[in-house]
Amino acid sequence: LEAGDLIQYDSGVSEYTGKWRVLGAEDDKLLILSTVNVGSLGLCELEGGTYNNVTYEYGLLNGIDRLNEICEAYGSGTGVVGARSIKAEDVSRLSDIQPIIEEYKCSWRSDYRVEYVSKSGITGYNGISYFDTGFNYVDYTTMTKITIPANGAGLPTLMVGTYSSIRVDNIISENAKNMLFGDTNSWYWLATKVIYANPIFTFGLQYFKNIGGVAVVNLFCANNQYGGVSLGVRCVVELASNVIIGEKDNTLGWSYTI
Repeated sequence: LEAGDLIQYDSGVSEYTGKWRVLGAEDDKLLILSTVNVGSLGLCELEGGTYNNVTYEYGLLNGIDRLNEICEAYGSGTGVVGARSIKAEDVSRLSDIQPIIEEYKCSWRSDYRVEYVSKSGITGYNGISYFDTGFNYVDYTTMTKITIPANGAGLPTLMVGTYSSIRVDNIISENAKNMLFGDTNSWYWLATKVIYANPIFTFGLQYFKNIGGVAVVNLFCANNQYGGVSLGVRCVVELASNVIIGEKDNTLGWSYTI
């Protein structure tokens, strides 16, 4: 099997209009990917947050759970052990670029700003000078929003951020590239949280866009600004290691059978 190969999988969801393609393997499980979005999801800073006069039901801190919940309905077919949203790690498997992991040291400045400096020299800050009412950040360890007062009490000394910057040209094959684009060339969420400095320290989720590759939606910035957006949801189905894959069948569009 190669990434992008068609495979005949019946999820049992009658309204599903797409196909399924081989994504790869993880922990002895065969992964297959939907070729169309199985839904959409709007995310903002927090559950019930409002952006551009739109109130979002789900937010940064529960967005990944909701993405996976949307995909659960597709996990009842033959040989399935689970179904979830696609992640940035899945796209990394199809490229020659691995995620970047940065450790940021946090320091409180006399002008009420917070600076973040990584080992590789990347510097970010909370964006507002003399911000004497404190600032907010997202603790990804506990998945909570925390407010640091103006005296800096409770400021974390270290943050670890993951960031994937995968361009379309980094995808290893045309089949894999076409699979990620999907039948509809739509943009969709990747269930991968990210924090990075560019230069304002931001917290968000990654997504895949067909005109570039993997990018970041900055749902929450350390200067208390935030955004909201609605994107598609692509489903990954996990098949057990002992599932039997049949020969490629021309009558089924040169796809494999399960």
